[in-house]
Amino acid sequence: MDKTNWFDAKWENSRAQAADKRRKKRILHSSPNSAEAISTDDEYAGIVAETFGHGECTILMEDTRIRTSKGIFNNLTVGDRVCVAKEDEGLVVSKVMPRRSKLVRMRFDATRISDAGKEEHVLAANVDVALIVASAISPRFTSRLVDRYLIACQYGQISSAICVTKIDLTPNVPDLSDYTQLGVKVFFVDGRDSSGVSELRDFLTGKIAVLVGKSGVGKSTICNSLVGDDKQRVGEVSEHGGRGRHTTSNSSLIQLNNGGIIIDTPGIRALGLWDIATDDLRFYFPEFTSWSPTCKFRDCRHLSEAECGVKDAVESGHLSKARYESYVRLASQC
Repeated sequence: MDKTNWFDAKWENSRAQAADKRRKKRILHSSPNSAEAISTDDEYAGIVAETFGHGECTILMEDTRIRTSKGIFNNLTVGDRVCVAKEDEGLVVSKVMPRRSKLVRMRFDATRISDAGKEEHVLAANVDVALIVASAISPRFTSRLVDRYLIACQYGQISSAICVTKIDLTPNVPDLSDYTQLGVKVFFVDGRDSSGVSELRDFLTGKIAVLVGKSGVGKSTICNSLVGDDKQRVGEVSEHGGRGRHTTSNSSLIQLNNGGIIIDTPGIRALGLWDIATDDLRFYFPEFTSWSPTCKFRDCRHLSEAECGVKDAVESGHLSKARYESYVRLASQC
């Protein structure tokens, strides 16, 4: 049995054990922060629902959340699949399974020099799809951040979808045909009647999804609409520059009634791409694939090279000029 199947078996066993404990009136959620949740020789499988800076985290076990120590695992992130055991000091994370997917951004440490100041920051792990949330206005829609998220999702082996909010506030709804042509699912949400939410809920059924985007685009509002209550705090957009205010300070996991799970993340104004070289960036623009064989050079980067099939396709209108310009900007920053 491989490690992934081992965790799945452990997870199902944990669910069965929890159900048995409830039948015996040893109900887990009667004391969610207590070591009473696990007997001495038990080891329960769960999913990290929230992490805290002081060495603790919350673990979701079936429909129960239990506060535990991270133990020796300091780099846990929401979505990590773990096992929890009882030790002398209380409940401790005892195992962490390999991540099957991850959403990563580059984090900079200004106190360190050059590339030494760059480090990987995992926003969420083991997710099926990233819902890239962007608003039609306030803050205004920008394809640059969407393109960066699409690349980050490909890097982390995560499917992507886009959700545009606040379409009721402007007649100028952004054209996302560049993305639908790539096969990316797109949703539009109207704040007046929450139209689009039911389609979004159906799409997320049975999936683990992470919500990403700028501050103020409406991620927490979408969470509340999907759940049906006000679990996540929402805020107004700043009057200065139309930038959003942070209302989610760290990633958190929320269960849906349809069997889905959503992970809400803090708003990000800039997404630094992690561990992607300039020579590799072209492979993250799948629409280039059909045209790159017509390039003169096999290793053409589609930048300054002569007789480039991709640049010719852009000039002739067969490839999106906006997407190509986004590629050029990103290549200059890798």
